[in-house]
Amino acid sequence: AREAEPALSSIVPKAGRRGAAKDVTLTGTLCIAGAKVGISGTGVTVTNVRVASGTQITATVNVSTAAARGVLQVSVTTTVGKSNTVSFTVRGRH
Repeated sequence: AREAEPALSSIVPKAGRRGAAKDVTLTGTLCIAGAKVGISGTGVTVTNVRVASGTQITATVNVSTAAARGVLQVSVTTTVGKSNTVSFTVRGRH
């Protein structure tokens, strides 16, 4: 039997401003050691990824001043597969 892929249900907070770093918590299932967090778009990176439990991952979303405003997609990848996505919105600096 094949193991289930990770699944995301939420990200909190759901938005961040350009030129800032935002600590986020991803909630879902099958959050396992070695999980990687990915985000769509340019000028945005994810660092400090830590699996807090089987249902939560904490990370820092770093939004550069050059990042375009809009909705980006966040996902988790493990050795089993890639999750669905949840939305993270990049807002202006003010």
